[in-house]
Amino acid sequence: MAEIPAVDPADPNATATPALNEDGTPKLNEDGTPVMQASAKVIPTIDDQINAKLKAPESLADKGYMKNIVDENGETTADKLFKEIDELQGLKGKKSIAFDYTTATEEQIQEHIASSRPENAEVYKVEGVAEALTPDIKNLFYENGVNPHEADRLVKGYLAIEQAQMAKLNSKEGFQEEMKNSFKENTDVVASATAKAMKASQDENDQKITGTLLNSQLGMVYRLVNTLIKDYGIDTKSIKNAAGGGGVNSVDDANKEVDASYNAITELKKGGTYTKESLKKAVSRWQTAQNNLRKLSGGK
Repeated sequence: MAEIPAVDPADPNATATPALNEDGTPKLNEDGTPVMQASAKVIPTIDDQINAKLKAPESLADKGYMKNIVDENGETTADKLFKEIDELQGLKGKKSIAFDYTTATEEQIQEHIASSRPENAEVYKVEGVAEALTPDIKNLFYENGVNPHEADRLVKGYLAIEQAQMAKLNSKEGFQEEMKNSFKENTDVVASATAKAMKASQDENDQKITGTLLNSQLGMVYRLVNTLIKDYGIDTKSIKNAAGGGGVNSVDDANKEVDASYNAITELKKGGTYTKESLKKAVSRWQTAQNNLRKLSGGK
């Protein structure tokens, strides 16, 4: 049996490979060596060679930016890769590329945050923030990888907004509006009397606290004090002497107070055990009620 040439001299790219029988076993020469035959060497096309070189490593396969360099079949193509490189080149010297949170996985987001956060949370200034909140705000910035410069600007911007809002809530005009809404009739008279009552019953520390309250909070306190005076008869020297005072804020209220104070005198006398001092206080209350009624009715 003639031996098949190992190499085809007409095809310099051919290679020698073992010849096989129909059952797939190697053909053998008489001396037991394998019969060799010439096989044409398949040379990949230029496109095949480029695409083989462009295959992304498995470690990069799930990166967010890979969507920009693969085709509809998920394969990297030279065309898309060069376009991506061209776009990146055009960004040199310009703003940094923003991280794409919309397409990134939670793991990728955490990796991005870890790569952008400072060494520790203490680098954040957060000046002007309440001391009790400072640690939590610093940790919030750190955990989300906020740039220290950006964090400083955010804090200053927030404080400016807060101060502007607080100014509105503490304005004189806002307080007057709150009093009008709280006391529909004789607003100034009632507010003045209530303020004097509050001041007379507060120590220095309480007065300082009152001065820090917002207009809406002051309105609530004023209404409460006025109710205590009007409905429960709580009486102080400042209430008695206040113009229009006594927590009375309408003619109807004034009439009720006149009747109530007169009845108090009557009941006191019925008991027969009153003192001169207690009767004096009861009469003083009735006189104050009469004066308030005259003022609220337009008299002097």
